[in-house]
Amino acid sequence: MNQAQLEKQLTEEFGCSQSDGRVVARKATALKERVNSNPDSWDGPKIDSEYVISRLKMAPKQHSVIGKWNWWAGSMNYFGGKPR
Repeated sequence: MNQAQLEKQLTEEFGCSQSDGRVVARKATALKERVNSNPDSWDGPKIDSEYVISRLKMAPKQHSVIGKWNWWAGSMNYFGGKPR
């Protein structure tokens, strides 16, 4: 997952600012790196940009993209795919 590419996808998909897209892309990339370094710590599907965007789309529409990330991070256990 390329952080710059995810940032662009987030700004296009959610109409957020580049800086908000960058924050979420950075967090998503850090999560992926953490999972890659310790695969046993993750019980969800492969983390890629498609997966991240699909999870953010589940968040309430009124949330900003950062709010969507925070919502998803707090809901990972329910939806599948969580850090252990």
